[in-house]
Amino acid sequence: MAGDLTALDKVDSEHQRAYIRALNILGRRDHTEAELIKKLTLAKFSPSSIKNCINQLKKGKLINDYKFALNWGGYAIRSGRSYGIKLQMELKRRGVAAGIIAKAISELTEEYKEQEVLENIVSKRFASFNHATSEVKEKQRVYSYLQRRGFSISSISDFFNRNS
Repeated sequence: MAGDLTALDKVDSEHQRAYIRALNILGRRDHTEAELIKKLTLAKFSPSSIKNCINQLKKGKLINDYKFALNWGGYAIRSGRSYGIKLQMELKRRGVAAGIIAKAISELTEEYKEQEVLENIVSKRFASFNHATSEVKEKQRVYSYLQRRGFSISSISDFFNRNS
């Protein structure tokens, strides 16, 4: 059964095993530092091995919370998943520091204007929606949907006022 050994089984030091595990995790998708620490802790690695591993990953520029916030935030905005406050909450939930979130959101909102994103979502998600002819219940449904995605009340109201 010697052929059944994985790379992780062949490594002697716990630090090396933690590093290989982290690389495997990062091979699937980007993670924040906090997410990676949580996963390595659940895998029962010692705090010192996790700290050394994280430092080594940072030196190799394999983890970067700012880059993660920009990439994931851009994806979330483009897909209509979140914007504004919801995006901020999602990044915080993933362990990104408040300062990094603020800087990333500032950059993302310059690239993705709220009104343009809002109009794009409404045209895709509610293609047949017409503000002038829709009933109140339909307008409320669209309004609530946009609020849940993190758009500001003022932007939603401006959008409805322009399209009435």
